[in-house]
Amino acid sequence: MFIVTNKLLLLGDWRQTLPVIPRGYKSDIIAACLTQASFWPTVHNLHLKTNMRVLHANLSPAEWNQANEFANWLLSIGNGLTDDLDNQRVTLPADILLPPGKASIPTLINSVYGDIDVDRTESEQLQYLSDRAILAPRNRDVDDLNSSILDNMPGPTEIFPSADSAVDPSGSGIASTTLYPTEFLNSINIGGFPLHRLALKVGCPIMLLRNLDPTTGMCNGTRLIVSQMSRRVIEAIIMCGPHAGEHCFIPRIPLSSSDNS
Repeated sequence: MFIVTNKLLLLGDWRQTLPVIPRGYKSDIIAACLTQASFWPTVHNLHLKTNMRVLHANLSPAEWNQANEFANWLLSIGNGLTDDLDNQRVTLPADILLPPGKASIPTLINSVYGDIDVDRTESEQLQYLSDRAILAPRNRDVDDLNSSILDNMPGPTEIFPSADSAVDPSGSGIASTTLYPTEFLNSINIGGFPLHRLALKVGCPIMLLRNLDPTTGMCNGTRLIVSQMSRRVIEAIIMCGPHAGEHCFIPRIPLSSSDNS
């Protein structure tokens, strides 16, 4: 959906771009939506009609029909057309469910990455990982899944610890290590930041969390595969998009957060 104002063009999907209000209630989130803005009545709304996600040249007719059916099902959920409107419940299609009685995390991992322990060439690994992903609503679940899958991958594990420190905004001169011990800082997981102990292997997938060089495809959210590692730089291969297959370098850089929650 495109939204055009006199001086600004906005692009988004109401199903995906709700504002994030830390510790906010439903009413706070609704109040922060763009449709509640004073200028909203002057906005001209343009709707996109073609689902570009299913227009893939490499899909067979059967795969295209399946992808189109799944895309329409997702849109129906976003429009509130659930199977049980009274209880707001959704019945998942049988082809995306685990076998009855076997719904467990190990079964999920095995069904998606069952042969992750096989040694592959660089191009084979690129294709293998580009076609697979597991999504989870909570970061804690993602961390547990990543750890389990990484343990099954071949090769030694390299650990990259962070160098955490606290900034004293008051200017009191008290050493940050006195107020916030390093061990405490290392235990904090901040949204948009990697873990304190980042475990990697050659051939494992990673995701970029910063816009380092958008012109070469190194953007926030870009998926890559680790090809080489050193203590201060990681060489990786871009997995998807127009720069797929290109090598790039991710340096060790300082990050700061204003999240006080």
